Amino acid sequence: MKFLYSFLLIIVSQINLANAQNYEKIEVACGVFPPFKMDSKYTPGVDLEVISAALGAVGKVVNYSFYPYKRAYAFVKSGQIAALCGCSYRPEREKYFEFSDLVGTLSQGIFLKNSYAGPPIRTLQDLQKLSVATMRGYALQRELANLEIKNLGVLNDHQLLQMLLNKRIDAIYAYRGVIRYEQKKMNNNELLTYFEISSQPNYVCISKAAQNSKKLQTTLARAYGSSGKMVSTSKFGINISPIISFFSSNRNLF
Repeated sequence: MKFLYSFLLIIVSQINLANAQNYEKIEVACGVFPPFKMDSKYTPGVDLEVISAALGAVGKVVNYSFYPYKRAYAFVKSGQIAALCGCSYRPEREKYFEFSDLVGTLSQGIFLKNSYAGPPIRTLQDLQKLSVATMRGYALQRELANLEIKNLGVLNDHQLLQMLLNKRIDAIYAYRGVIRYEQKKMNNNELLTYFEISSQPNYVCISKAAQNSKKLQTTLARAYGSSGKMVSTSKFGINISPIISFFSSNRNLF
């Protein structure tokens, strides 16, 4: 009986070891950016659900660490953390990162009240005669400043949306998904007019300096074939297709 008990313990230990190997943890750094990246166990955000679903399909578990974006970027660039959960492509970044296929698209543009009766907003220059607000310190505000468009910088997206809804401002320059998410949190169903100014593709960036970079690249290449995987975004109040052919091997990526 004692021998049988010991034998069973060995079998259970081997099974646990096999499971631990199959569900290897992958470290990914993120900056908080609702509704795409959120430091929440229950609502991690669109991008994080996409990444977890992809890697979960090949038996991997993702461990997300949250930092201010510049710090997260620096950690991944130096190889201290293997991957960055969301970044844009720039040619100069190829020295430090491998880029996944498209994870999502970040649309930025102008929100106005639905009663707006003026001409369509096609460029930021069309805002010259409108009162405009945007997030203080964001790249969006720098864009307006570079064009010498007067604007009011606010501290958070909730305040930004409230100003528009309360007619304290004519227009807000913001990320579409972020404002739609704020509307959902407020249980506000008011229709708003939206003019897209630009659309930025979003990727997962893999550090070339990470110790396990080659192994991770192989794992990610297996995570998705050419078919991709869809994640529902309705709970975030946005209507997007966040992933198309997530880690496709046809780009010789990994």
